[in-house]
Amino acid sequence: MNFKFNQADRVELYKQGTRFITTVEAGAGKALPFFDLNADDAHHAVVLAKTWIAKHGAVSAAVHRVFDDGRTNLVNIYDYRDVEEAA
Repeated sequence: MNFKFNQADRVELYKQGTRFITTVEAGAGKALPFFDLNADDAHHAVVLAKTWIAKHGAVSAAVHRVFDDGRTNLVNIYDYRDVEEAA
């Protein structure tokens, strides 16, 4: 089971002001191996990504820009190396 925003979900999020989402890879064997989180802005999306990796043991996380039609554009992908470098 995954909780991933589909294109229609992202259109609604965009209408509500969401411009960035973070996709978290929690890992195999987890209840939700992949899931999306909506973010307030680009900085918040990066903080969510790095926090899920550092504090919750996520394998990786990706930040995506959301467009008005629900399409997304990959901004960056983070993993443990990005968290270690920041420490």
